[in-house]
This record gives sequence, structure tokens and C-alpha cells, in this order.
Amino acid sequence: MVNLMYNQSSRTLTTSDTPPHTLAVMPQKFVDQHGHVLRNRMVLRFHIGEGGVDLDNGTIKGAHLIFQGVARRRQADSLSKILFQYTARKEPLSIDELIAAAESPQQGVGLSVHSDMEVGEDILDTT
Repeated sequence: MVNLMYNQSSRTLTTSDTPPHTLAVMPQKFVDQHGHVLRNRMVLRFHIGEGGVDLDNGTIKGAHLIFQGVARRRQADSLSKILFQYTARKEPLSIDELIAAAESPQQGVGLSVHSDMEVGEDILDTT
């Protein structure tokens, strides 16, 4: 699950970073259907869909997000948390890779890297 903040004026879904990273733009159709519930700076919960996270040289360009509901938390997730969790689920390290990394001197392991809304609604407009 990913928690992102909704920016009403631009329809963007952003992280908690300073400055925030935009992962997607809420489709106008979704805003038109649910605008009466959406509020500026509301934190919404999403599942990352099969389209995954779009990375370009380590910079996030967007994500395939599927709406799950309003988040219980009041703060969006950071980009590092989102990328860590996404990578851990999609490209988990094997025990052999972990042992090799632990035995390898000074080499780090890096990443390449509201109730009337419909749960499971696909949010796919990426920036």
C-alpha cells in the first residue's frame, strides 16, 4: 500500500518529501465523480498495479496506482519508503544475495531503480 497526498488544484498525488514527488495525476473523470469527497491535502491509499513504478535513471516518472480508499494516516509516504517497499515485493533479494552483500567489504546494496469511492478504481494517468 502507498499513501499519497492529493493536491486539489493540480489533481496530483504526491509524496511527503520536501519538495514532494508527483507520482500521478488524478484523472478528471475520477475527480468529477468523487470531487464532493476529495479534499485538498487529503491522504489517499493506493495499491501499485501491474504497470509498477516508472523509473528513468533512478528518477520516478509515475506509477500505476489503484485506489484503495482514504488513508488512516495523515501523512503521505516518502519516495524512499515507496521505492523500498515496491522493490522488496517485486525483486526480493535471495538469502545468497544477502550473505554475499554482508561478506563483501564496503560495497553497498543499492536499488535500481471516503466511503462512496470505488475500491480498486484504476488511477493510471501518470505525469
